[in-house]
Amino acid sequence: MGMLEEIRVHRLVERLLADRADGTAYDGAWDKSLTPQTMVEAYRVQDSIIRRMRSRGTEPGGWRIALTTDAAQKQHDIVHPIVGPIWRQDVLSSPSTLPESERHSPEAGAELALRIGKPMGADDGPWDRESVAGCVGAVALAIGIFDDRHVSGLAEYTIGLGIADLAGSAACVLGQEIDDLKVLDCDSLEFRTALDEREVGVASTSAYLAHPYEILSWVATHLNVRRRQLEPGDVVLLGCPGEPFPLGSGDQITVTNDALGTVTLALEGQPTAAQASS
Repeated sequence: MGMLEEIRVHRLVERLLADRADGTAYDGAWDKSLTPQTMVEAYRVQDSIIRRMRSRGTEPGGWRIALTTDAAQKQHDIVHPIVGPIWRQDVLSSPSTLPESERHSPEAGAELALRIGKPMGADDGPWDRESVAGCVGAVALAIGIFDDRHVSGLAEYTIGLGIADLAGSAACVLGQEIDDLKVLDCDSLEFRTALDEREVGVASTSAYLAHPYEILSWVATHLNVRRRQLEPGDVVLLGCPGEPFPLGSGDQITVTNDALGTVTLALEGQPTAAQASS
């Protein structure tokens, strides 16, 4: 890593950690000198943030994969997924309530979650759909909470900046975990989403660009290249097969699937007058 890149990585790590700590929303200009020049550099920022958080006693509890549908990749003009860590304390059980942000609103969406049952190190690969199947301990319906603090709205936004900002990963809410994987067809699970008891969307894992286990094989290989690995107990979220929904004060989002049950997330706060009258 060259001196300029090393300086940029250090400065960006400091900026992102500080902004995440106080919930800063990116509503203004961005210092272009901080923007990662390559995705390799962007993941170095991620790795540095992970090391820094571990030194503070905060460990990853899993990973969220983003841009796993054709629509999402076309929107960002990219041909592969991206990944970011989810901190262990942010892996929640349904039903859960999150505090309302005073600065900006997160988005939430239905996702498929895989619980890892065996270590997935580089020596255990190579990884493909068949080899990862034996490493999945359970499957669950999840609500993924995505919060890029408006970074994607910056005129200077790049995928590299999005990756460095942990791919927008914020938290997740898990439903009941199903360990009888033979009864599940993970490639065609339908998710029905309701916002404040009003149905707002239906999505299916068939929208993923690949079978969920193939997506898992990609992230396992990706992490191995970064000298990391999936560990037993890790949760891997596979991205939203449909559209995520912005959460406002007092909102409640519920996702259901016939095989996986129901997951519920509420955002603290009182509904606005407009919400109360709708």
